[in-house]
Amino acid sequence: MPDRFALVTALRGAGWHPAAWRAADSGAERLRSLRHWRDVIVEQDRLGVDAVTVEDSFTAGPLGDDGDLDVTTVVGGLDALLVTAAVAPATRQIGLVPTVSVTHTEPFHVATSVQTLDHVSSGRAGWRLQVSPTARESALFGRRTFPTTTSAPDDETAAALFAEAREVAEVVSRLWDSWDDDAIIRDVRTGRFIDRDRIHNAEFRGEFVSVHGASIVPPVAAGSPAGVRPHAPRGRGVVGGGRRGRRPGHARLRRPGGA
Repeated sequence: MPDRFALVTALRGAGWHPAAWRAADSGAERLRSLRHWRDVIVEQDRLGVDAVTVEDSFTAGPLGDDGDLDVTTVVGGLDALLVTAAVAPATRQIGLVPTVSVTHTEPFHVATSVQTLDHVSSGRAGWRLQVSPTARESALFGRRTFPTTTSAPDDETAAALFAEAREVAEVVSRLWDSWDDDAIIRDVRTGRFIDRDRIHNAEFRGEFVSVHGASIVPPVAAGSPAGVRPHAPRGRGVVGGGRRGRRPGHARLRRPGGA
């Protein structure tokens, strides 16, 4: 039993209720404004919340029974990872955990983007893995197809998606661990900026993804970004974090300045 629990606020559009945008004080007219997200997340930081997650997907909004966008709820939004990176400098201690789909995105791009968030937030980044099972989402990329359905994916499709997600989480973790903490030496006398022996190959070859090489982003001294598993039951065990991984509330468990 941990000595304390992490308090995490899950942010989604104008709120989690489909009709939340209709409330007079919902701020729905500001949802595409960076100022809105900065104000919301800075307030959570001020209140002492350990971390925020920010929802995202490859659809502009929830789908209705006809398979098209549900026009009764919020449609359209900003990229969660970019929003958290932009807001990070305005926050002090709160963990920033964007939702990142791993179905159609390259693990290398996921790894370097979340690592960049970790740097601009001074070691307070996390990520919540998500799979993208719909035909509507796959059509945006054109590299694979899924059955056209308005219901949850069948067991076989779901199993394959989460098996792929586990491989992506492993690859991302290896990329985060591909640099030793002391790889950057800045040795003026010898003219060497890095010690190449301290950067390692994140070799991985699986059923769905493979990678050869190292990340291009050095690690943050506080450790690897925290991984938060998907909401779905099959998401158990799909949590990405390197060997120096931390949990989402870790940012607040350290005093400002890392003490």
